[in-house]
Amino acid sequence: MVVAVLLDAFVANVEREKEKRQAAEEAEAQKRRITGVLDPITSTLESYQDLPDLLEKCDTLFNRLDDDGSGGLQYQEFKDGIRRLPGTGRILMTR
Repeated sequence: MVVAVLLDAFVANVEREKEKRQAAEEAEAQKRRITGVLDPITSTLESYQDLPDLLEKCDTLFNRLDDDGSGGLQYQEFKDGIRRLPGTGRILMTR
């Protein structure tokens, strides 16, 4: 009888520890799922086939931001361009 009670207590303790570990793992996974304001931009860049594909995606993004075609971005041009991108209209920027 005593062995059965001890075994039951041991199993219950192991289950509690397992649940705590799972809760901690889920909390850590949730932290990684928190999204930021630039996620719409970075999500388009994170799915690429190879280096040339990534470079093409970066060039496409840059060209969408470079309104005047100067090859460079002024602050206002960057700010306006970012706001025009899908899902990024609520970004607040300061110099």
